[in-house]
Amino acid sequence: MKIKAEILATKGGEYIRDGCVQITDSTITSISSSSSSHLSNHSSGHSNTSVDEEEVHEAYFACPGFVEIHCHGLGGCDEMLEYWIHDYSFEKLPAYGTTSVVASVTFPADLSTSARVIASLERRVKHTSSKKQTRVMGIHAEGPIIVDLGGLPHLHPEMSVEEFKKILDMMPSLKIMTISPSIEHDNGYTRLRVLLERGITPALGHDKTCSELHVLGALRVCSEYKVVPHITHLFNVSSFNHRLPSLVNFGLVESYPHLPDYAGLPVPTIEIVADMVHIHPLTFGAVLAGRKRENIACITDAVLDSAFHVGYSCKYSGTEIELVEHEGGGRKVVLKGTNTIAGSCSAQIQIFQSLMKVFKIPPEQAVTMLSEAPAKITKIDDVVGAIEVGKRGDVLLFDKDFNLIKTIIAGHVAWSSSS
Repeated sequence: MKIKAEILATKGGEYIRDGCVQITDSTITSISSSSSSHLSNHSSGHSNTSVDEEEVHEAYFACPGFVEIHCHGLGGCDEMLEYWIHDYSFEKLPAYGTTSVVASVTFPADLSTSARVIASLERRVKHTSSKKQTRVMGIHAEGPIIVDLGGLPHLHPEMSVEEFKKILDMMPSLKIMTISPSIEHDNGYTRLRVLLERGITPALGHDKTCSELHVLGALRVCSEYKVVPHITHLFNVSSFNHRLPSLVNFGLVESYPHLPDYAGLPVPTIEIVADMVHIHPLTFGAVLAGRKRENIACITDAVLDSAFHVGYSCKYSGTEIELVEHEGGGRKVVLKGTNTIAGSCSAQIQIFQSLMKVFKIPPEQAVTMLSEAPAKITKIDDVVGAIEVGKRGDVLLFDKDFNLIKTIIAGHVAWSSSS
């Protein structure tokens, strides 16, 4: 397969004009440009022997497929916790530009459902049933060591280290886990250390009461393992104080003040629920002004398909979630009968377009926050996240108005606007 684009987003917010990507056996094998001939040397040595019959796709703009690292699925059944067991989400996500997903799971009081969902996801990591489905690259566990639930079901923050290890053993493909620093401080950060020893990225979050002391303690432990931690959906179910730093304060900076307590500590990467509902665009703009693009992952935290109508509802671990109008414009998902946000109904393609329209971010830089950064945060950037020789052939094609026209996954057309 050959892909030609007037503008080709490559890596690090860069692009080339009149770019051409060659995909052979699901892998990117060369990148070239008619205006920059030296790029033709970016080849792995593979060639397509049947050039005359080669499949060629053309677009105005092409970029790597989006990587979603915080999504609970889009639908497919009447119980949200069971979404990932069904094909619906994996078949719908390509239409929204999402070619890879690190699927989010939670841990309600009855762990039997979580166990079935995890088993299903682990099978999908190893084998994809259709070339037209988004690929599962791993799992993001939102809990169980969480102190402030937000819209989550009841979890198990009191579990012992041994019980915690058993949960981890269920998920060999676990890439990242949300964990609350305040509750870990009270337990000597023992479970945080277990994550780090297993190579799992810790995501600090769901903690409105954690203090500067709690966060610094978690960062010191991460520093011992030379690991950069992450912060789960910055601003949501976390707090900010201009005098008494909490979790949000740590997510707003690229470097720390020269104070003894901060010396040598890693600065966390962050994720933003970028649906323009979870946080106001003014607040989001402040984050974009203060943080580097490569340290921000734009996520959906989706729990319902954006195609669903206002008033649609489904079960959620003993309660219900409902899609409603947002008072500031747009739509949101809430715990039914309340104003508590319980995820979103947004899609990554909508976030991509908002980044360009609302914040005037060039498309090749917007892609960084939807592809490269999330892949790096979850340690899957050796496979996906950029158009680079040796990576999987996941490419999105756009017209001049930046409407998505084709989604290519592993060198196969998974979705087309014309079909």
